[in-house]
Amino acid sequence: MPVPVPTPYESTHAFVDVDGLRTHYFESGSGPAVVALHGGEFGCAGDLSWEYNIAELSKSFRVIVPDWLGYGQTDKVHDFGNFYLRMMRHMQGFLAAIGVDDAVFLGNSMGANFLLRDASLEQPFFKAKALVAISGGGAVVDSQRYALTDYDGDRDKMVTLINSLLYDNAWSTDEQYVDRRQASAMVPGAWECAAAARFRAPKRAPSPTVPDIDYSSIRIPVYLISGAEDVFKPKGWALPVQEQIPGSKLFEVPGVGHCAQIESPDLFHETVIPFIAEHA
Repeated sequence: MPVPVPTPYESTHAFVDVDGLRTHYFESGSGPAVVALHGGEFGCAGDLSWEYNIAELSKSFRVIVPDWLGYGQTDKVHDFGNFYLRMMRHMQGFLAAIGVDDAVFLGNSMGANFLLRDASLEQPFFKAKALVAISGGGAVVDSQRYALTDYDGDRDKMVTLINSLLYDNAWSTDEQYVDRRQASAMVPGAWECAAAARFRAPKRAPSPTVPDIDYSSIRIPVYLISGAEDVFKPKGWALPVQEQIPGSKLFEVPGVGHCAQIESPDLFHETVIPFIAEHA
């Protein structure tokens, strides 16, 4: 059974130079700015993360969807000294380059983790009015990490990756959808950047340059979205996170995995758009 066809939307694709790095993004709609940041799995990019949401969001907002450094059509660069800092400074520079001062931010997986960590800092990189964090924060099931780390360019392993990210097996059995993910993962340099983020030097302590997330210090409105069937997270992972963030909200989406915005877009929009509108 083929996956759903995204609702068509008009968008402008463009590139900007950020410190000499060619950075791709697209935007759609008008109004208050909403910045949507994708995850960090092999083959991920802005369009693959948010294609089921742009049409609805752009009815009310200026929706900006960049490709992180090393992903999609953005230059393939990885900083081994401080991956997190380079990614955040690059995205900060991108937003300045396109004239976005403040915005409501959406993030999935890696994007959500980065946003939550940023919001907890005394001097954040982003001026976020509010954020929606999909499958971000909390613990990870170690036994499931292989699906995120073992991809080596083999198409069957891309099927395994998709099958882990998305609960309904329609996604991993749709040949065209798998081909799109596979093609994105095999863009020159894309595999290397995604793989490099997972490298750890032997016999070295965790890097002190990546701060832990102090959820209790977050002072902006936060809406946590979890997938009831997310294999990368232990059952009930989101509630302890939500209880630490003052005034935050939590919604568990039934029947979806790690990417609720892809598998259940209608319910995601029904839940999230009023929150965005309230704070945008």
